[in-house]
Amino acid sequence: AAKSDDLLAALLNSGGPGGLVESLKNADLATGVGAGLWDRTPAYGSLFIGADLTPHGAENIEAVLDHIFAYLDFLRAAPFPHEFWRDLAHIAGLKETYEDRGEGVALVTELANLALFFPLAVAERAPHVWVAPDEAAYRRLLTVLTPDNLLTTFAARGVPTDRTEAIYGVAYGYREDNELYARLLQPGSHEFHLPRANPFRPEETRLVTEHPHLLVDEPGLQLHYAVDVEFERPQSTLIFRFVPRRELAGPEADVLLRFYETCLRDALAPAASQASLAGLSYEVSAGLGGLSLTVSGFGDSPARFARHVANELLTFAPTPARFASLKEALERGLRSYPQTEAFRQAGDRSGALLREFSHLPDQIVERAATVTWDEVRAFAGDFLAVGHIEALAHGHLTAETARNAARDFAAALGAEPAQTELLRPRVLTLAPGEEIVDTGLIAGVNSTYRGLYLLPDDTPATRARAQVLQSFISEPFFTELRTKQQLGYIVGSGAGSVLTQHLLLFVVQSSGFDADDLRQRAEAFIATLPAQLTALPPEDFATLIAGARAALEEKPKSIAEKAGRMFSLAYDFAGDWERQTDTLAALDTLTQDDVAALLTAVLDPTAGRRIVVLLAGENHAPSTATPSFADRETWKAGRTYAQP
Repeated sequence: AAKSDDLLAALLNSGGPGGLVESLKNADLATGVGAGLWDRTPAYGSLFIGADLTPHGAENIEAVLDHIFAYLDFLRAAPFPHEFWRDLAHIAGLKETYEDRGEGVALVTELANLALFFPLAVAERAPHVWVAPDEAAYRRLLTVLTPDNLLTTFAARGVPTDRTEAIYGVAYGYREDNELYARLLQPGSHEFHLPRANPFRPEETRLVTEHPHLLVDEPGLQLHYAVDVEFERPQSTLIFRFVPRRELAGPEADVLLRFYETCLRDALAPAASQASLAGLSYEVSAGLGGLSLTVSGFGDSPARFARHVANELLTFAPTPARFASLKEALERGLRSYPQTEAFRQAGDRSGALLREFSHLPDQIVERAATVTWDEVRAFAGDFLAVGHIEALAHGHLTAETARNAARDFAAALGAEPAQTELLRPRVLTLAPGEEIVDTGLIAGVNSTYRGLYLLPDDTPATRARAQVLQSFISEPFFTELRTKQQLGYIVGSGAGSVLTQHLLLFVVQSSGFDADDLRQRAEAFIATLPAQLTALPPEDFATLIAGARAALEEKPKSIAEKAGRMFSLAYDFAGDWERQTDTLAALDTLTQDDVAALLTAVLDPTAGRRIVVLLAGENHAPSTATPSFADRETWKAGRTYAQP
């Protein structure tokens, strides 16, 4: 009633000080917590609380439950959280007014489902509007959250089971614990308090005028700035990318940065939880491409959160127990990589060949087992000490706010401008007619073929032709190899790019055919594609052109999406602001013969450039193809990689 269920879920999910999430993390019981309510019918619903347990938490499930029920007891005794309610209601109002609601089938489905639970007159607004708070409904909801109504599910590898589910044959165990039930009726004492004032709640949401330009251009820092005039929403997006020195790249840097990113995300989680309630979203990553931060939200919230992140980058420090838990999770993920789907492994291997610095989990997993926090912290300090900051601010914030946000970020980082070469991405250079072959054995029953065919350049004409080929090749390739030949359930093709290196991609995964057979069948059909394209009726080619135009003209649906495109144009494509316009102009003059000529040249064995990955599953013989190398890194050291 009156959003009491959403209020309770927000309280349970709050990662700020004094909440359940902080309590479980501080006790090293969980790495993440999520709660939500499901209105099964208009008459009753369910509350779900899920926790990703640490190894310590998995051994002390009773302690996890004790924290949960202690927090529910605290909420029952605590005053109604009026300030927290007002924050949620304020942000909900902004979201209803300004956020993209979606379109098409997804929006229609959402509205139809809402009509099942609410009168048509209010169904569309029901999920978004927070009216006057109903404390009585909130209290009634809390009264039923007791051990009497609890079903706990614990899932982990190696748990004892004594039953088998009738339909799917899944092994499971079930027990009722009267002693635990009695203890949970009077849970232990833990220190909780209601969420405090949200520091990221936007104070200023006025609309301002768009005027994109280069605002800051100086050693170590560059900022592009554009005020929004398209969406007219009091939202803004800040994007920062710190580009390090090229000399730091390598497998050691890769593994240490993975640890740094994992620990950084965990350190930011409490503030991020509060920021989310203030309508703010963020993404942070750290890798050989640099450290990237994207923050989107209402008013001046993104600038404040970006400042908070910048201050944390070199000052946060997990406890030894926390680092051990995060390390265990990261190492477990690396060690489970052999169970990854065959077609995904093939994609990773082709990417490791095409990109200069790209390492597979098996290259770093052993080093990961020995990593310490001191090593991570020391490397992060060195990594962020010298480099260049690329920034973009877009939306409804003033030039002064954008400039201050960029300077605050740079000052908090304290990096010196680089005097040596920066770590810019480079891709493999192949000679005309050259084919790179990677073969291997993998776990599982599936084998896979993956073929990359590189396009010659990044001219507007090539980009336009690639967009047409994207639409053309996907349907016939799938129909022939998936529908007619029944090779496997993973069959796909299309066009893609690594920055300005465009390519055509073909992939097939199968448990019934070996990798060489898949390659023979796939490449036999691929060779027929130029003739099929040439034979298309003019009206079908016109449809391909129209589809390509629609894809190129698709507009961003949010300030954040538009900011991402602008950032890429500014820094990845050297300020090529007319890139889309030039591609559309090339599309206007494109002929069927033009596209067929490009496809013929790309597929020509004597002139085209290809990367082929052939992976054999456990039930199939290894590929008989001659691989281009015995050791990938040794081979790469002798190759040329160029900035695209």
